[in-house]
Amino acid sequence: MKKLIILFFVLIGSVYADIGEITAINGKAFLIREDVQIPIKEHTKLEEKDIIKTMKNSKLQIVFKDYTVISLGQKTVFKIEEYLFSQTKPKAKFNISKGLFKSITGKIGHIAPQNFKLKTQNATIGVRGTTIIGEISKEIDTIICSSGKIVVTSLNKEVAVDMGEKTIVRRGYKPTAAVKVSKEIISKIDKDINPVKKSSTTQKPIIEKEKVEEVSEIKDQWGDWNKEDAITKDLENGSNLPQEDESQALEDLQELRNRAGSNNPTYSGKVSGFVDNPLNQISQNDNHINLNFDLGQGTMSGDMGFTAANEQWSSEIKNGTVDQRGQFDFGLENKTDRLNGSGNGMLSGKELQNADGSFQLKNETTNQQAFGTFHADKN
Repeated sequence: MKKLIILFFVLIGSVYADIGEITAINGKAFLIREDVQIPIKEHTKLEEKDIIKTMKNSKLQIVFKDYTVISLGQKTVFKIEEYLFSQTKPKAKFNISKGLFKSITGKIGHIAPQNFKLKTQNATIGVRGTTIIGEISKEIDTIICSSGKIVVTSLNKEVAVDMGEKTIVRRGYKPTAAVKVSKEIISKIDKDINPVKKSSTTQKPIIEKEKVEEVSEIKDQWGDWNKEDAITKDLENGSNLPQEDESQALEDLQELRNRAGSNNPTYSGKVSGFVDNPLNQISQNDNHINLNFDLGQGTMSGDMGFTAANEQWSSEIKNGTVDQRGQFDFGLENKTDRLNGSGNGMLSGKELQNADGSFQLKNETTNQQAFGTFHADKN
């Protein structure tokens, strides 16, 4: 009997174990857990089945155990349907039923991409080592792939969306063909979604009346919201987009420079993953990644190399950028071997001692594709 009681509490602990946390928040947001509404603040722990809602002029960022990063813009509703980060059966299924979001694939999306799904009002999104930006409403979904590649499915039709492209899915219709989106528009939308990391200890609690109304709305009318289409408006009026203030962006990097203790921190580490299928694993013997940051300019560079199935892959890290939260994006290139790809990640730790992220790389000659994650430590 004593063993059964211990086993019961172990099982309960595993069911309700935290699977991620809020790493940045601007404004007000709350989560609903078993019909109880909880105000969100920085470092709030998340569990499977949690529903998160951001309020007007608010946005937040979530980092899951496998380093999947989800950013939510204002008036957005997000549900963690399923999440399990394990070596044998990893899976992640998220539901965005309203609002603005950005998703950066973590380890699950690379190790088991077939088990990583984003569901919206009108479509299902499958990923292969990627970054997705979208706006979801009851009547229309606008979905953009800002790195990697995604497949958007609705009414039994699949549309492949490559880096720098978008598709639109209207209620009751199949996805439109993918079309190009300018980098300026993607940058503008990205800025509207990503929160600036700062302390949220002064966040005011949501009043009781607001709590009752919001819980009722989400529980009884899931997905029944009016369309806003902020992204669609930006896409249609791209020529009127304001340009980002470069001097302000560099000033915002000062906190990162202070934490790193240097304007030019460098990192060295290893990658893991596979080429074409999970059985063709990247060797851990001949394997490296080097990252060089210039936090004075908000840029990064480096190189990466690994072996899989006795084939050597090596590429330069080019055109990298890093923002004030420590989130970075980069391109991968080897013109001689016709390798092209991209990656992204996060700097973390009190002194920015770690760099973690993911990448995808394609050999244009053989049509092979590599997917993986990396971890690097500050030198």
